Amino acid sequence: MVSFDYFRRLGHDNHRGLSKLYVWEEKRSKTSWGGQTVDYEKIGAATVQAMKVADLNRFLVVCALVFDLL
Repeated sequence: MVSFDYFRRLGHDNHRGLSKLYVWEEKRSKTSWGGQTVDYEKIGAATVQAMKVADLNRFLVVCALVFDLL
């Protein structure tokens, strides 16, 4: 829960960076105004829930450093 909450607060650019770093599939969906978007929170929620404790600890560290990693 803490890991996902921290992930949600990172911002769009950091979400994109984590998605590329972890090679998450970026499924695009149509928006109401005709564009396309990626729901990084949905992707992140599914991935974080599947992580084990050691992976969650590593994920928190990567989230803290993602801005410097990109």
